[in-house]
Amino acid sequence: MSAAVMVRAMQTAAWGGRPLAWESCGALLDRLPPDRDVVASLPAGGFLACMLGARVARDRLFLHASANRAPGMPQVDAQGDTGAVLDANDREPWQAGALPWPVCARPWPPTRRRRADTLYADSHAPGLMVLGGQDQAAILRGASRLLATRRPMLLLDFSAVTPAARAALWEDCVQACAKHDYAWQDALLSPCRATADRLAAVAALGHAAGIGLPAETVPASALPDGMAALLEPQDLAVAELAWDAPQARVTHHEAVRHGCAMRLDALPTQGFYPPETDGKGGLWRWTGPGPCAALTLPIPGPGPWRLRLDVVNWGVARVPAALRACIGGALLPVERQGDDFISFAPLAPPLFWSGAPLRVELATRRPPRASPNDPRCLGVCLSHAALTPL
Repeated sequence: MSAAVMVRAMQTAAWGGRPLAWESCGALLDRLPPDRDVVASLPAGGFLACMLGARVARDRLFLHASANRAPGMPQVDAQGDTGAVLDANDREPWQAGALPWPVCARPWPPTRRRRADTLYADSHAPGLMVLGGQDQAAILRGASRLLATRRPMLLLDFSAVTPAARAALWEDCVQACAKHDYAWQDALLSPCRATADRLAAVAALGHAAGIGLPAETVPASALPDGMAALLEPQDLAVAELAWDAPQARVTHHEAVRHGCAMRLDALPTQGFYPPETDGKGGLWRWTGPGPCAALTLPIPGPGPWRLRLDVVNWGVARVPAALRACIGGALLPVERQGDDFISFAPLAPPLFWSGAPLRVELATRRPPRASPNDPRCLGVCLSHAALTPL
């Protein structure tokens, strides 16, 4: 992947100015039962530490500073063992060895290192572990009993890790949890079961977070048969992260009369690569690397409406019915299909849905790799999505 593609992916990985890890953490906190604790090992003052402090009750949050903090950074107190750093083994400060020059000349308070099992496996019920920094795999190896018995959700924050090292760190974490049956997902809660999928998430898409869920908690797909027939069994999970509704800057009269057509860089999307442009005002986005994608449109007003997608390149969907759309678990019949568009049968959303977000799920066959020089797996290339009045 070229440096320009990597920079563009990193710049567009966040939607609405918020990091994806922030959105992922919020989605996991929404799932957290009120009687479960949160254990975190994060750099002091980071945005996730601030978010957890604002959303989790003080007696339910156990916050440790990451072991690879900068010299002189104060240690965050943890309720389980004040000042302890989470690690793979229990060690006292004098067992860690002498600090190298010139670090030993700086003020650096000695810290204990404790396994998460030692602090929490018997006395607490963690429902979520949030880890940041380079030491995440070591922490998970020290939490083996906790992962087996308490089954917490895992959020791995890679924002403090160099992009080139993220895939290797994620694989280390996967190996640390290998015997505990965790289902791995990217920052949008899309499945990443294979090493190649995780590499694509952190490299091609620029995701700075990974998620591990106990396999028994991952819901089964509710896709209709017509869409499920396109997918391999391992692809049937559909991303669940609910983005905020976009704010279309059009008047009610304009929306009802002309519909709502929006470029894909202005819509909440999942399963799309970052936007690309020709420098002359044209913009497009490819679906991928998986076969499932989703976008969210605002419903302009009372229906009926027709969903239309403007297609730049059909990619893997060149044959009829190779691109399918689903709303609320119901497959949308294709009404018309041309060289550069596809439109679906009319929708008649209830009156009270006016202004609400409409989530459209798309499916194609599993995309192949674009070329030997392009590591992306490209599905269908779209430029606009629209709800047009009949």
